[in-house]
Amino acid sequence: MGSLLPPKLIEGHTIRTVATTATRTEGANNVLSQRNSVNGYRLHSIKITILQGHETDMLTISNGVIKNNTLQSAVGTTPPSPYG
Repeated sequence: MGSLLPPKLIEGHTIRTVATTATRTEGANNVLSQRNSVNGYRLHSIKITILQGHETDMLTISNGVIKNNTLQSAVGTTPPSPYG
């Protein structure tokens, strides 16, 4: 992952029928999201993003990896999110 710190691991979860985003990690480096199952999401399934609009902003993040996840049934997106 390119860092001495261990990754923040999001692994092995089943997430069903969410209103917007199934998982969202903000302002964290070294995030690894793998082997999760997301079924029925409206905006994003798995998202790693900067943190802004708070007392402590983190406008640069690094080493975010999303791999080997199962994503199904994006609903109501116009157009469907190209990022799954």
